[in-house]
Amino acid sequence: MKFVVLITYCIFLTSCLTDLRTEFNKTEGYSESNQQKGRALILAVNKTVGINKLKDFKSYTVQFSDEFLNFSGAFANPYKNKKTNFKLDLVPNSFNSKMTYLNGKEKDRVSGMTDWKTYSIKNDKKIYKKDKRTQFWLPTYQYFIEFSMRILDADKISYAGIQTYNNKEYELVLASWKSYEPQRKIDQYLIWISKKTGRIEILQYTIRDYYGFIKGVTFMEDYKTFNGIQFPTNMRVKSRLNQKNLMHNMRIENVIFNMTTN
Repeated sequence: MKFVVLITYCIFLTSCLTDLRTEFNKTEGYSESNQQKGRALILAVNKTVGINKLKDFKSYTVQFSDEFLNFSGAFANPYKNKKTNFKLDLVPNSFNSKMTYLNGKEKDRVSGMTDWKTYSIKNDKKIYKKDKRTQFWLPTYQYFIEFSMRILDADKISYAGIQTYNNKEYELVLASWKSYEPQRKIDQYLIWISKKTGRIEILQYTIRDYYGFIKGVTFMEDYKTFNGIQFPTNMRVKSRLNQKNLMHNMRIENVIFNMTTN
């Protein structure tokens, strides 16, 4: 009987798809003017932070850390340390990248992806083997770092109204693929753009890779400029907008640009 109840509960949870559409979306819809306004806001963000300059480089290196906090963070932590430092070698607008662990029990471990195939490097040789942790977290880190450039690939982008949070006013943009409505295998993103700074300061998103009801929110803070490009050097992650405790905290310590494409 307990087994049946557990299965029923799991089916119930996975059948409840989190929906990030705002009341504006539900009442005003996705007219051509709303779609144009939403995309124009993202393009304006890119101009403000200079993210398009990434395309001038073949690769770049990010000194990065991820610290998992509190009970919920510890439960979600995929690593062997509470805080893990990385060197991320990233190829702009691609996921052919790699990560080197710099501390703790996994120090000097190197893993990466080529055409979504994961590998590790041992004795200077690539060993291709499926690694779910690398396959999820490496592109996730890169996606956050390059977010305002990457999200323009979404074929569903629409203005989502104005909201106030902590006495600051934001213009919102909804983004997804194929449909604005919730879908079982496709994520939604709700992008909060500060009317004062013109930068993305809050990002809400679903995490369909795990369960349909799971969502997260990242506060993109402490923008700093590296070679003319502004990056959020502090990215605090919670499961809900008004949740008190953090799950984990991602930080960018430094960004080094490598060869140019010219």
